[in-house]
Amino acid sequence: MNNEDLLILTSKEKRDFFNSFFVFYKSGIPVVDSMKKICERAKSPGIEYISKSIYKDLSKGQPFDRVMRKYEKSFGKVNTGLLISGERSGKLVVVLSRI
Repeated sequence: MNNEDLLILTSKEKRDFFNSFFVFYKSGIPVVDSMKKICERAKSPGIEYISKSIYKDLSKGQPFDRVMRKYEKSFGKVNTGLLISGERSGKLVVVLSRI
């Protein structure tokens, strides 16, 4: 399986990713650390690859919106836009609960 294949997530994988992100972030874990935890607990190679990549980029200081735009095809344009808007407005936990 190549990296391009890992970027294609099923609906279930997306749900699992957003649910995990919501649980970690709601409990007070910062976005960067949430990605690390998602990666460590991933049951799918796609989620592991994407969350690890997001973690690495955020750890290097790249802005959240730029990092998430890289995975627009994986998560969908609408979900990506919602995440970016939620992070900018300080309502990421509300957005994650609704995705």
